[in-house]
Amino acid sequence: MIVSVVALPILFFATPPGSWIDLDAENADKFCRILEHAAITLISSILASLFLAIPLTANNYTPQLIEAFIASSANRFVLGLFVVSAGYSVWLTQAVTEQDVPRAQIFVSFGMVLLSICMLLPYVF
Repeated sequence: MIVSVVALPILFFATPPGSWIDLDAENADKFCRILEHAAITLISSILASLFLAIPLTANNYTPQLIEAFIASSANRFVLGLFVVSAGYSVWLTQAVTEQDVPRAQIFVSFGMVLLSICMLLPYVF
């Protein structure tokens, strides 16, 4: 997961500015697969840690902790963003063809994955 998360900003900032506009089908497919891998790894790591952490802390404190976590709109938004960005990245990988490279959708997917990574930081620290 760390490799995928670190590779996205490096890939974005290490390439010349004009190369993002001129994505051919092969490079777009590679980039979409990187986005897909990062998003799926992120959502699987988050869900696995949630499925372990929430019941363990609920056993120590109170079972109402699970209800309070799910009732929070901020938590639902962040988890929904993870799921939507992962699903959108998977869909986008299948949408890239030789004839059609959806550049705008690639940038939207990149933004969603980066936003997901940024939204993860308050939960880690």
